[in-house]
Amino acid sequence: MFGATAYIRFDPKQIHITATNRTAPFISLPHIAIEEHSDGKKIIAAIGQEAKTMIGKNRVQIVNPFDHLRLIADDFVLCEKLLIHGMRSMYGAFSFNAPSKIIFHPKKQVEGGLSDIESRFLLELASNIGGRKVAVYVGSDLSMQQVRQYRFDP
Repeated sequence: MFGATAYIRFDPKQIHITATNRTAPFISLPHIAIEEHSDGKKIIAAIGQEAKTMIGKNRVQIVNPFDHLRLIADDFVLCEKLLIHGMRSMYGAFSFNAPSKIIFHPKKQVEGGLSDIESRFLLELASNIGGRKVAVYVGSDLSMQQVRQYRFDP
């Protein structure tokens, strides 16, 4: 369905992705397990709850790219990997049904509004995961009806 909208709510404890053309959401812990091989190469070994089960394993670092003391996110590339994983979980590796419109809804560190840098971070992130029209929303949670009716700036 052309023109579907993804609504991505996130904070350091959870990522929640819903879409107007999907009934099942993607809900995950925002954790990534990064494993360092003996040759120094680092790979993503697990995401979400599975990543948390790897705590304490040798040569594995658990990272939460949405956890930072002052900002809405900490690591652009890992945020991107996490969101791509969420979209692929909902739509498969390649899909013409993936949303072209994205509403980002940060749930933490938004007191006083987002800085220009944080807004730019989210706009770039959305563009990199396939969003053609993007909005950054701060406020109470949106219903799916509100997501469907959301007016994007031209």
